[in-house]
Amino acid sequence: MSDIRNKTIDYLSADVNELIDRAFDHLSASEYRLAKSILDFILIDHENPVVYLGEVICEEESTDPDKIMSEYEKKYFPTASETLEAVEPDRKKIQYAETKYYVEGKLEREEIDSFFDFDGSYESSLSSLKLLKDELSDTLANKRLINNLKKRKADDIVVLLNKLTELYQDKVAEAENSDRESIKNIQKDYVYFLQDAEEKLRKRYLRSSSKKSKEYLELTDQYDLTNKIEDYQELIEKFREYGNYRNAPRYVDLCKEKIDGFNSLDAKIKVGEVALSSNLYAMAKKCFEEALEINENSTKANMGYLMASLEVNNKTDLIRHYIDMFDDNKYEKKYAEIEDQEHINNIAKKYKVKNRFSPEQIKNAYTFDFSYDSCLDYRLKQKESIRNVLLTNDYFRKLIDLNDKDAVSIIKKIEYAYDMKISDAQNEDRDTLSELTKKYKEFLESTDEKVIAFHDELLHKKRPKEVKPKEVKKPRPVNKEKKKEDEIDFDSFVRTLKSKVDKAITIEETDEDEEIEEEKPRKENSIEFIPLRKKKAKEETAPVKKEKPKKQETVKPKQEIVKKETIKEVSKKQEDKKEIKPVEAEKKTEEVKAKQPKKIVEQESEKEGSFMVMMILIIVLALGTVGYVGYTRYFVPMRKYDSAIKLLEEKQYDEANLIFRELDDYSDSAEKAQEALYLKAMDLYDSGKKVDAINTLRNLDYSDSKEKLQE
Repeated sequence: MSDIRNKTIDYLSADVNELIDRAFDHLSASEYRLAKSILDFILIDHENPVVYLGEVICEEESTDPDKIMSEYEKKYFPTASETLEAVEPDRKKIQYAETKYYVEGKLEREEIDSFFDFDGSYESSLSSLKLLKDELSDTLANKRLINNLKKRKADDIVVLLNKLTELYQDKVAEAENSDRESIKNIQKDYVYFLQDAEEKLRKRYLRSSSKKSKEYLELTDQYDLTNKIEDYQELIEKFREYGNYRNAPRYVDLCKEKIDGFNSLDAKIKVGEVALSSNLYAMAKKCFEEALEINENSTKANMGYLMASLEVNNKTDLIRHYIDMFDDNKYEKKYAEIEDQEHINNIAKKYKVKNRFSPEQIKNAYTFDFSYDSCLDYRLKQKESIRNVLLTNDYFRKLIDLNDKDAVSIIKKIEYAYDMKISDAQNEDRDTLSELTKKYKEFLESTDEKVIAFHDELLHKKRPKEVKPKEVKKPRPVNKEKKKEDEIDFDSFVRTLKSKVDKAITIEETDEDEEIEEEKPRKENSIEFIPLRKKKAKEETAPVKKEKPKKQETVKPKQEIVKKETIKEVSKKQEDKKEIKPVEAEKKTEEVKAKQPKKIVEQESEKEGSFMVMMILIIVLALGTVGYVGYTRYFVPMRKYDSAIKLLEEKQYDEANLIFRELDDYSDSAEKAQEALYLKAMDLYDSGKKVDAINTLRNLDYSDSKEKLQE
């Protein structure tokens, strides 16, 4: 502790140069800690580049020139700077501007000076660098430091001192060049600044002059509009501020004359007010009219004349008069936009049954009356109308132009009353829509149940059994391109009819062949045939006994009979070896017919007659069926389609839509039904019925109906 105290006393007794010599002696001996303690003590009161150099050597514990100088620059540069002014204000030009652009009350001299405020300052470190350079020079001027370093052979430290001297010389030169360049640029900028400032000042002067002129004109307009003694007294003071500017003195005199004339005006207004309070409207109207001749801008005279004209004697009755002007209630139809289209589409998609329950039929089941009565639009029109009435009244308009507080208050109260009417209409609409929404939800639930029940009934309903023809050999071909399952196939019908006719002919021919087959044994054995005839005759004359009919023998097909006859003929030919001539065959046939009893001949004629009747009936029935089906399936729809097209051209869209929907799959009827509704919606929109148009377009999916609905 005593050593430290002794050292401190020793340092205080020595001068700076001596302490620097000691510190560098320690540095040359690489005693960096001792050297740093001395250098830190010196830096308490002095700034010296040599001491800074010693500090760096102690920190780095090295004397390498490049390393030490690099660290020195990083630590001690740049040096402290100061703010200097490059130019002095041009007082001559500023004084000239104060004289030229001064506008009393609008552009004062202080404001003119502010236009020439210029920042000509710049930062300079030249002074601090010069001080450090001088300090370095004084220190190195002490030859003892250099000599001691040379004696200790500390040449590397001598080199560092020389480099430090060169560094400060370079830094001072750089600072001088920088300051010189800054001053030059700032002076150049100041020249341009003066030109720009004068241009801005000139524009400001023009605005100030224009503003003064505008305010003067506003005062003259105020003189024309005012109608109160207080206002004229205030105008006198304002015109006097303008001095001899334009006609300001003349307006001062005019204001005084107006004040003198108010004495007679006030008297007439007071008489009119008394007459108005006594319900003497004609007298009051005359008094206020005379007052308006004296001063048409008198608010009291205008308000009094207005009330006298409407025969009301106070402002409350005046307000009530305008409130009750449109008190009637008119309602118009509106349509609530609450339809749940997404829900309906989902139901239609989910519960459709092909060819039996279409999505269009389901959507039609959800038809709901969205209309309700509303007076809101009429209330809005009332407010607009009452405002037009007020603004078109000359006296009310005059009061508004004069900015009369009573007139403004009356208008606000009237508008408030009509706003309350509008609010009541809005609340009424809100309640109606709420109730309508509730009903629509109940309707949706009810209709959902009906649609689902009908859908389930269609799916579980037993279809009637199809009656198949008994003897149709080939199944009727199914056309995959049919639009309906029950559509008539005319080709199949003709084939079925033909097969029935062929069957009837085949049965008839078979009966004839059977009879011929029965006659053959009779020809061969005539003895047996005759008793048989007698036996039959006896049976006919005898009383008829009820017996069960004997089973008939199986009818042999025609082909088998022909085959048997052919075999017999062939055998006969082989036995007789003779050809039967056509003439002989005919004779045989006649003989057989002659031998047959009359009853058999009658039976044959009856069979032929019944066959012909049956054939005629079948043909007539077939032609009638074909004609009826063709008429109902093609001709009737074609006529309906043409009539619907005509209705569409005549803009009878609802009727056309109904017919097209009845036609359903005929031609492009479904698309035409959509087109009819689309054209109807477009006509409604063009005629201004936008709500009806929106409701019509909502269920459509035709052309650009969705885009039109968004518009």
